[in-house]
Amino acid sequence: MDQGTAQTVRDIEATRERIGSNLHALEERLPAPAKLARRATGVALGGGITGTAFWFAVRRIRGRRQRSKMEEARNVVVNIVPDRWMKTIEKQLKDGDFKNLAMGFGAAWVLIRLAELRQLRGMRRQLTVG
Repeated sequence: MDQGTAQTVRDIEATRERIGSNLHALEERLPAPAKLARRATGVALGGGITGTAFWFAVRRIRGRRQRSKMEEARNVVVNIVPDRWMKTIEKQLKDGDFKNLAMGFGAAWVLIRLAELRQLRGMRRQLTVG
């Protein structure tokens, strides 16, 4: 071997040793793949558990608000019958004189049914003519 070639081989070997030692030092600085995988798994699981707990808490709070709104809506009283009529009805029911009241309701029902029949007859007539 020529002296230039021998020198080149020594330079290559020195470079390989230097690169090897640098690579070894770099491997020591970087975490091992198992450690890295374990940390990544811990972060993912921790974030998932924390996120799940957060959304359960949010849903529970929303549910409480909706239940309180529903309870408020249940407490609302809608009076369809005027108060003076209700007092009259209550008085008649207490006195046992509800025959007139029952006859009044019956008459109102009959009038409403007659009005519906009249309206239906008119609609049928318009359909047959048209």
